[in-house]
Amino acid sequence: MGYHFAGDKPGGKKLLILHGFAGSCRAFERFILPVIKKGYDVYTFDAPAHGLSKGKRLNALMYRDAIVEMMKLHGPFDAYIAHSLGGLSLMLALEATPHTEPPKTVLIAPATESITAADNFFGLLQLPTDLRLAFDKLIEDLRSLPLSWYSVSRVLPVVAANILWVHDEDDTTTPIKDVLPIAQIKPHNVQFHFTQGLGHSRIYRENKVKKLIVDFL
Repeated sequence: MGYHFAGDKPGGKKLLILHGFAGSCRAFERFILPVIKKGYDVYTFDAPAHGLSKGKRLNALMYRDAIVEMMKLHGPFDAYIAHSLGGLSLMLALEATPHTEPPKTVLIAPATESITAADNFFGLLQLPTDLRLAFDKLIEDLRSLPLSWYSVSRVLPVVAANILWVHDEDDTTTPIKDVLPIAQIKPHNVQFHFTQGLGHSRIYRENKVKKLIVDFL
């Protein structure tokens, strides 16, 4: 389930907005009018098992496949805004679906490394090491891909996109320590913008960040 907001210019550019885990597309409603004024048709959907969409669970590959389907039905898209798990899933979708022209892509606190997410989860629940080893083996057995495959840093070199990457230094959900090694490499197609004190979800609600994103688009 989702929404389409027609732009002012018929046949104009298309933007797809993707929310994060436990969110919904309504989280980005304050972006709609500003990007329409930039000449975009705007599409945004609730991920499977989120908002008004059906389902009971979500993972990165389910989200990726849903995004690929959105691309087939409503694309091609000229630009994307994606938060958290939506960012990882979008990058996996872009890897699977080459574009004729590099899209403008805004990654807001993307789930950069799935290994870190698993580490945080197992640490939070104080689960034993042998269970973690079994978990990693299960993940690999499912698709013959290790947990490290589900990674923005792995996908980044093979995705042709002009990227604005916005991340907060105090984000505890998708920690900055996963992002800094990528920033130090200085990928030619990525602009990094780091904030402080906004955490994982307040970051896209901050007016200066919103203006930065709209200006980039």
